[in-house]
Amino acid sequence: MPFPIRSLSFRIRPRTKRGSSLAEFGPVLFVFLFFALFPALDLMAVAVGTASISLAARQGASAAASSSDYGAGLLAMQRELNAVTGSGLGHFLNVVPVGGYSASGGNLWVEQADFTTNAIQYCGPNLKPPAPIDSTKFIYEYACVATCQVGPLCNLGAVPFIGSIPGLGPPASIKYVATVAVEYPTGLSSGAPATGAWVAGAAPF
Repeated sequence: MPFPIRSLSFRIRPRTKRGSSLAEFGPVLFVFLFFALFPALDLMAVAVGTASISLAARQGASAAASSSDYGAGLLAMQRELNAVTGSGLGHFLNVVPVGGYSASGGNLWVEQADFTTNAIQYCGPNLKPPAPIDSTKFIYEYACVATCQVGPLCNLGAVPFIGSIPGLGPPASIKYVATVAVEYPTGLSSGAPATGAWVAGAAPF
């Protein structure tokens, strides 16, 4: 009596790629963090810091313009700039004043524009203009020049190719100028600071 013959079949399972996927995840994560996410955060911090510096300059110019004399206006500008750069947001964004009056990062200039010729003269920085002040012939404006360094939020100075970009590795230098008309021109030549001189030509700031 013959015996039945049964055939044997073998199924080969494909090799898993889980190990290779995990090995590739590390480099991909590194590239994403240091070339995409962290640079984006740093650039956003620079943008917000620039907006903060522009706000400080505008507030400083407005505070100076509403003061009774130049000396009081200079102190008012200093208070406004220190309030912004010394705030919690300013510390978080690494906003650091650069020079300026009493290391506030701000310099106060006075602009004198002639009604008839449109010629502009400048006096400063942080020096009151000489007398006489003639508001019937000239328009007077305060110019607050705020200079600060911003960032970086995540220092990427050691990352190749992008480590030397300002705001990613070294701090970004930001300068903003805000001008506001003087409300009390008669007080321009009075106050504590020393007296400067009018300078014609292009703006020196």
